Amino acid sequence: MLTWHSGNINGSKWLKEFFELTPLSTSEQTKIKNEVQNGVKNIIYANLMSGVIHALVVFLMMILFGVNNIFLLTILTLFIGILPISPSEFGYIIPLAIIFNSNPLIAVLLAIFAELVILFVNYVITPKIIASSQEINQTLILTSILSGIGIFGIMGFIIGPLIMLLIQTLFEILKKNQNLQT
Repeated sequence: MLTWHSGNINGSKWLKEFFELTPLSTSEQTKIKNEVQNGVKNIIYANLMSGVIHALVVFLMMILFGVNNIFLLTILTLFIGILPISPSEFGYIIPLAIIFNSNPLIAVLLAIFAELVILFVNYVITPKIIASSQEINQTLILTSILSGIGIFGIMGFIIGPLIMLLIQTLFEILKKNQNLQT
């Protein structure tokens, strides 16, 4: 948290100092900044969409099975789905526990369905959204998410794709410069 806060305060200064140390032209620096900004926007949008999808699934489950406090539980699921710090399964625990009290078999089947939804959102929709405005393969995005989580913990969900986008942008700049030299 302290690093994040410090980055928000000093980020532009750090970026300026970083670019002063690199041999990159102004257009290349701008390209890197734009790619990273677009990547961050896509990651945030992917997290928002993930939360909305999970909230809708929980909302529909609760309406179908007559669970009370629908609004509160849906909002809770939305926040849990948006935050990359918490597993999406946490949003399904309370509604499934309530349904389990009345019908255990249905609750188990819904838990399996919920896990399939979570897997689909995390491994299909999220990489597709992150890669949408970037020219990068969705498999690379998925690999960068999984690698980022493995290396950086849960915040690797954000850091991994950003590193992949930065590396891809640097390779594009290098390729362009080599083509100009030949």
